[in-house]
Amino acid sequence: MKNRLLLILAVLALSCSKSSVHLPSGEEGVVTRLKFACGASCDAAAWALKMTGERWYEPIDLPEDFRVENLPVRLTYKTTGLRSAPGEGTGEEKIYVLTISKR
Repeated sequence: MKNRLLLILAVLALSCSKSSVHLPSGEEGVVTRLKFACGASCDAAAWALKMTGERWYEPIDLPEDFRVENLPVRLTYKTTGLRSAPGEGTGEEKIYVLTISKR
């Protein structure tokens, strides 16, 4: 009975998760700012991470010390599967930064 319950919980946990954690030893990326349109006479910018392989992410919780244009970093992160609505962000997938360090 206990094993069945654990198996059911494991299957549910794996099937319901849209996010994934990227941990191994961290990935390399570069902190940058992306401009986005936010209205007829508005241009805004948000912090973004350009990862190897031309992947882009919008960090939800980028630490203040790492908000530096063109800063090379190594980080681990958790994807969310979410993107900003048009005019409210970069449109790139949002991530949570788990660990980050300068390269």
